[in-house]
Amino acid sequence: EGHILVCVPGMLLQQWEEEASRFLNLKNWNVIVYPTRQAVLPDFWKKWETDVEKAKDVTTILIVSHNVSFFLVYMCYY
Repeated sequence: EGHILVCVPGMLLQQWEEEASRFLNLKNWNVIVYPTRQAVLPDFWKKWETDVEKAKDVTTILIVSHNVSFFLVYMCYY
């Protein structure tokens, strides 16, 4: 249980999501990709709350691009 933050180049977000879905047992892992478009961020956070609430007994992996990772770390830990 818990959260894992994975920072990748923006061009690899989809590939990492696909690889995680391919190699991880999704009954034990919740894989979420942080969007790169500002317009969809409000919807993302609503979905995040729902997904994390549903997946209390699994580890959540949040995949983000390098350019937003600092902001997320700041928001989560400060």
